[in-house]
Amino acid sequence: MNIPTHLIPIVLNRWSPGIAIRLLSIFIVRSSFVPDEYWQSLEVAHKMTFGFGHLTWEWEKQIRSYTYPFMIQILFSAFPESAETVILLPKIFQAVLSTIGDFFTYKLSCKLFGSRCGFWTLFNLLTSWFLFYCSSRTLTNMAETSVTACGLFFYPWKSEKHGGLACSYLWFAGVSTLIRPTAVVLWLPLYLYHLWRERDLFCVIKNTFIAGCVILATLMSCDKYFYGDWVFTPYNFFLFNWRNDIGAFYGQHNFLWYFTTGLPVVLGIHFIPFLMGLSIPYLRRQYFLVFWVIFLFSFLSHKEFRFLLPILPLALIICSAVMNEISSNKMTIFKWKINKQDSKVLFLMPCHSTPYYSYIHQNISMKFLTCQPNLNKIDNYTDEADSFFENPKLWLAQNYEQNSVQCMPSHIVIFDTLYIHVKDFLEQYGYDLCYKTFHSHFPDTRTGYYVLIYCKYS
Repeated sequence: MNIPTHLIPIVLNRWSPGIAIRLLSIFIVRSSFVPDEYWQSLEVAHKMTFGFGHLTWEWEKQIRSYTYPFMIQILFSAFPESAETVILLPKIFQAVLSTIGDFFTYKLSCKLFGSRCGFWTLFNLLTSWFLFYCSSRTLTNMAETSVTACGLFFYPWKSEKHGGLACSYLWFAGVSTLIRPTAVVLWLPLYLYHLWRERDLFCVIKNTFIAGCVILATLMSCDKYFYGDWVFTPYNFFLFNWRNDIGAFYGQHNFLWYFTTGLPVVLGIHFIPFLMGLSIPYLRRQYFLVFWVIFLFSFLSHKEFRFLLPILPLALIICSAVMNEISSNKMTIFKWKINKQDSKVLFLMPCHSTPYYSYIHQNISMKFLTCQPNLNKIDNYTDEADSFFENPKLWLAQNYEQNSVQCMPSHIVIFDTLYIHVKDFLEQYGYDLCYKTFHSHFPDTRTGYYVLIYCKYS
């Protein structure tokens, strides 16, 4: 879709509320959602750009591609270095990318069901609590969602398109799969359906080959540059996450969780029109794609709300079609500043509870409780976080009470519920509360209502 130059101001003017809402989310959404928004993007890009940062075990096992962090690295390199820019720039980038995804979701709705449905789609996009909550987060799932929305617009839903123009979606399908390999689950049935009804099969296969070669070369070159070896990260990704189901280490849910909990929570109030649309025949292709993805994802024991993000635009288009029918009377963490370069920060929290170097932006000594899975098949394995929470006093005694005062951390970060277990240690070594911030009204077992930072001044 080519937008004439003279129409660009008009498009921007019409979409200024959408852009404003996505940018507004940067400053309103101040909470932490999942560790990956920092540890699999910002932290990696920070190390790539500035030379210091922490890489989790996924990067040691080469199951992640550097393509998305590389985009953030470009931002870090293009603007003056400061703690504010390394925090804000990626959020702005992702918010703009989300707005582009919103735009193409709106255009797809207009293309499939008309401008009235497009209006409702725009309304639903801007009132979706989960999109607002995630739109500025540096999650590969969110980037995948935006690129997928673009590809769905260019997909030949109707049979009047043939030839090369009908294959332009393949580039977006390739990029979304490059960002996150699980995107292939959505694109596979669409591609097979395209092959089944396309008259010029040679043209489709030729364009598939060209797009596939370019995307594969980009992926392999990028990962070769940063890993130093030729590696096919999508294979490693599927090996660990699908065949070995390594994600089960981080939590397991029953097979129906996406149907009974995941989708209703992600859609929120939009879940009502989503259910109402099940009786509308012309929505069957969109429903098939949504339920196809959920069905396959359900075979993995580890499930998360964010994994449903790529199908959210389609689900909201379904809701919009239902609302259009009704209206037509047819139916209806925080951050703190550390100025001393000799600071030593100890996070006594569940692993990856907070941002790391990507927010502190100073090359100081920091330590957090790790939670790597049992990669080496050690008998009676217990990760560091579990060892600490089983007996905090013993863990502190073994790791710090034998050390000299100079080796003690200058800052200790905990949740308020842990204080009673480490109170004696804090008092013994002269730590005072220097910062307190709200965390959650509904804490988990190992988290709390507040985050506390204790400082050692002497």
